[in-house]
Amino acid sequence: MEDAPAPEEVSSERITSHTDLVTPLPRKRVVTLCLVLFGESFVASVLFPFVSFMVRDFGVAEDDESIGYYAGYLASAFFFGQFVSSFFWGWLRYITFMRCMRICSFSGAVIVLVVV
Repeated sequence: MEDAPAPEEVSSERITSHTDLVTPLPRKRVVTLCLVLFGESFVASVLFPFVSFMVRDFGVAEDDESIGYYAGYLASAFFFGQFVSSFFWGWLRYITFMRCMRICSFSGAVIVLVVV
């Protein structure tokens, strides 16, 4: 069993600089992704303050105790609809221009937030 060589005995060919080991981070894409995730979570959180009042005022629940269940079902349906439609929007993005779809999705989120 050989001992490991001392640090001064290691050849200089094996030592690489720190910049060779670090992969550059695509900052523009990461910032865009963070903005999209923030906008999506903001749009999703707009639903919760008024969904229980909507269930109560539409007369969906028979009593006050079941309002929470129906509000949960309605919020779950919202996220399920996003899940199902995301495949369509992803497919549409691949056959159209990505920039066009990005602009359409951002402007759609802004319009929904302004209307609500």
